[in-house]
Amino acid sequence: MKKLIHFLFLLPIFDFSQSYDIDQIEQVFRPRIKCDNRFIMPASFTDTSERFSDFSTSTLVTFPIHTRLDADLKLDLSQLRLKDILRNSVRINASQTLGSIRMLYRQTQLGFDSIPRKNFYGVSLGFSGVKLDRKYRVVFYNLSANISEENKTINSATPRFSAVLGRLHLKGRFKNYFYGTAIVYSDGLPLPIPFFGGTFPINKYFLFNCTLPTSVNIQFKNEATSIFAGVSADGFRTGLRYKNERINLNHMGGQAFLMWRQKIHRTVTTRLECGYYFYSTLNLSERNEVFAIRPGPYVNAGINILFGKNFFERRSEEHTSELQSQSTISYAVFCLK
Repeated sequence: MKKLIHFLFLLPIFDFSQSYDIDQIEQVFRPRIKCDNRFIMPASFTDTSERFSDFSTSTLVTFPIHTRLDADLKLDLSQLRLKDILRNSVRINASQTLGSIRMLYRQTQLGFDSIPRKNFYGVSLGFSGVKLDRKYRVVFYNLSANISEENKTINSATPRFSAVLGRLHLKGRFKNYFYGTAIVYSDGLPLPIPFFGGTFPINKYFLFNCTLPTSVNIQFKNEATSIFAGVSADGFRTGLRYKNERINLNHMGGQAFLMWRQKIHRTVTTRLECGYYFYSTLNLSERNEVFAIRPGPYVNAGINILFGKNFFERRSEEHTSELQSQSTISYAVFCLK
């Protein structure tokens, strides 16, 4: 049960973190550079006067590997409604695969060790993809491998692996839902966890977003500005030299947050997040030692720089004229019948 809880907080869900409207979805399915800086402000441990703090900076780069966009017309007049005829007659093969590289540096203040300030380095390599199925739903997947180690344990680094497979249903510009399964493999333990989430409009300006079991929030959206308020769970896992042996250090937390996101250009989006950890703990899994941390604030700032066109834009532009002509032919044959 303890390991289940550990991985639950560390669960990566294809970068669906705190908003899922179409603007955020296009950032996931588009080449980009994403930079984040996060600072958990000093907070004391519950059973000692020592303090814990954490600063991390990361850069994620995604790049296209393979894109397939083609359409075909095979007229099927077995249905009576024009909508069904077109759906069964027009075949679209659309898919895209992106590679990703993520680099991370973390400096953590640990109050329980003789050398409290620790430096950690991490790198992650992977690929993700999307595919449009026959019913015009988006299937997405992700595979990645990563290492995260203290500078003293780099030579004994242990790789970790994760995979995600899910399906996304777009019901409108600001309405969608997705579901699937994530699998995390770390230290010989594979753990599958199902997830569900999406965006559901409340009114003209407010949306309800969720990724269960890790995040729920309310979003205010007005043109290029979005403001989010909600709760979420997160954490990190890294190798650590402790009492002359390598062990795994786990940080788990639950927080309430307020995030402002501003689209300052078609390809540039900035984020500023402030929050408060109402639950925070450090765990040394191999030694069964747990250090509870008192509640405290944190801040997070980031920027996304997008490149090229996303999966949906390219599919639309390259096939709109072709599909229009095919639809015209289908309709003409239908009228002749």
